[in-house]
Amino acid sequence: MRTAGAARCSAIAKPPVWYSETYAEGLELTVIKLLLLLIAILFGLLLLPFVAVGLIFSGVFALLAWPLAISLAGAVLIALGILLIIIGAIAILA
Repeated sequence: MRTAGAARCSAIAKPPVWYSETYAEGLELTVIKLLLLLIAILFGLLLLPFVAVGLIFSGVFALLAWPLAISLAGAVLIALGILLIIIGAIAILA
């Protein structure tokens, strides 16, 4: 015959009804993905100065009628910065 104390201990040792290993693993993966996405966004914010420099290059040199190659270099810098942000976000969310 079990005592009241033993019954209480066995009730405490059981996990809640809604808890399962797959739920916990899914939650862990979701948290990890969100943290990685936050890191990617912060990394993207670090790239913003490069995007700004690209905008400045393309805008200023286009206004000053410098050779088209310099303006294209600015456009490439912009595209590269944006592309890195997008690739990082896709890689993390995949």
